[in-house]
Order: sequence, then C-alpha cells, then structure tokens
Amino acid sequence: MEDGMVDAQVFMNRELLGQQTVGEEQQLYPCPRCKKVYRWMISLRRHIRLECGQEPKHHCLYCGRKFKHKHHLIGHMAIHVRRGHQLRTLPILNIQNFDIPGSSIEERKGT
Repeated sequence: MEDGMVDAQVFMNRELLGQQTVGEEQQLYPCPRCKKVYRWMISLRRHIRLECGQEPKHHCLYCGRKFKHKHHLIGHMAIHVRRGHQLRTLPILNIQNFDIPGSSIEERKGT
C-alpha cells in the first residue's frame, strides 16, 4: 500500500471520529441537551446515546450510590472491598402481607 493511501485512510478515520490533526485548533462538541462539552465527536455521540437524560443503571451493593458507567461502579466498589465493608442487607418481603389476586386457597378452589 502506498504511503499516500495510508495517510488518506488515517485522515478519513480522524474526520469520522471528530479528531483534530497536529497544528489544528481544537474543536469542542457541546451536547445540545445538557451543554456538556466533549473533545471528540464520537464521545458526544456516545453521551447522547447512552447517558444524556438517562437515570444511572448501576447501583453499589454496599452503599446504594448510582453510576451511569459500570466501570465507575466497579472502581467504587473496590474501595468498599479494600476497606472491608459489609454488603447492605435488603429487607425481605413477607408475601403473606400482600393481597395477590388468586393467591388465597378459596380463590384457587373456586369457592
């Protein structure tokens, strides 16, 4: 492959990713929804697709803190593990206290 072809391919990939080449002024990409600013267009697209306006999906089992990214949760939980913290205990539901249609013996027998 010729050197010119390789350079053209690298330029096209940078163009698609929104990356700047050496000597160019840095362009920033603001989110139109929340105004958070990104250096790379690909980062802005990921933000819009996965983060912006979304509730955090990942919850710490030790303290309940919420994270949008699983890798942030993993790093956070590692601190709890190093410090020897105990997992939170969740209350156990007593299903006898709930009125579930069709759950009584009379309803199942059809009386």
